[in-house]
Amino acid sequence: KALLDLNALVPGRIAAFGMGAAGVPTRLLAGRAGAWAVYAASDIGPAAAPGQVPLSEMLFPFRFREVTAATRLFGLLGNPVAQSPGPWAHTVAMRLAGVNGLYLPLPAADAADARWALGKDGFALQGASITRPYKEELLAAAAALEPEAKGAGALNTLSRREEDARTWLGANTDVLALKRLMSSAAKGRKLGLCVVGSGGLARAALQAARILGWEAA
Repeated sequence: KALLDLNALVPGRIAAFGMGAAGVPTRLLAGRAGAWAVYAASDIGPAAAPGQVPLSEMLFPFRFREVTAATRLFGLLGNPVAQSPGPWAHTVAMRLAGVNGLYLPLPAADAADARWALGKDGFALQGASITRPYKEELLAAAAALEPEAKGAGALNTLSRREEDARTWLGANTDVLALKRLMSSAAKGRKLGLCVVGSGGLARAALQAARILGWEAA
C-alpha cells in the first residue's frame, strides 16, 4: 500500500510497485494509483521478474487501463493464493454482471497481515474471500457472524455490513455448499460422516452434518 501511495506524489511521473507474489496487487492497482506504467510479462515467454502478470491478463480480465477510484475492490486473503483461479474468475464474473470491480490476490504472511489488509489503512476492500490458513483466525475480524460461520467456528467470506459499512459480516458458504452436496448424495436418508482433518473446511463439513441431523465424527 505504501508503494502505491508513492505513485500519487507525482501522478504520471512515478512507477512504483512491488515484486513477487505479494507485489501482484500493487501491479494491478498501479495505474489507479497514478503510476505512469507497470511491467507485465510477455505472453510468449517467461516473466522477466517475479510477480509479473502476463500482458493479456493485465488487459483482460484485470482491465489495467480501466481501473479507477470508482472501481470496487475485493480480494482473496490467504497463504498461498497465487495458485487460485479465484481472482481471474471473479473479476470476469463481475465484468459480465456489469459490476465495476476488481478481485485481487492478497497473500498474507500471517493473520495480523490479513487484518491490516481488511482495515482502514489497507486496500479499502468491499469484500473478501478467506482461505487457508485464516478461516478460523479471522473470525475475530467480523463484528457479526451468520449462523453457518458461528456454528462451524470458521468463515470463508467477509462482506461489509448494511448497518455499518465500517464493520464486517462473516459468512461460511462452504457449509451451504457442502450441505447441498451431502443432501443430494443422501437422497433423503440420514447418513454418518467421518471427517479427516481439523481445518476450516473440516469444520464446515461437520457443521453441514449437524444441520442435516447426521452423525459426524
